[in-house]
Amino acid sequence: RDYEEDIAITRAGWSAFSAVLCDTSSVNNTYLSNHTVQELWCDCDDHDDEDEGIDPFRDIDEDIVLYLQLNKEHPQYAARCKILMTHNH
Repeated sequence: RDYEEDIAITRAGWSAFSAVLCDTSSVNNTYLSNHTVQELWCDCDDHDDEDEGIDPFRDIDEDIVLYLQLNKEHPQYAARCKILMTHNH
């Protein structure tokens, strides 16, 4: 049995990744977060997960999708947008 096929990113893993993209613990940490990662990639063709009904991104938080979209579509404004979205002003 190939156990690598059973490995998935848990909710805790997605939460940690979200904090990398947008650390909301302070305005400065949000500013210093990663604003260059633009997309996630999965080589799902090798595993035929779609046939098994397994979505490798099933537990992804909507915030991560938004942060990646900001990084991709508005890289020059991503830090500022994340600050305005996550901190009271």
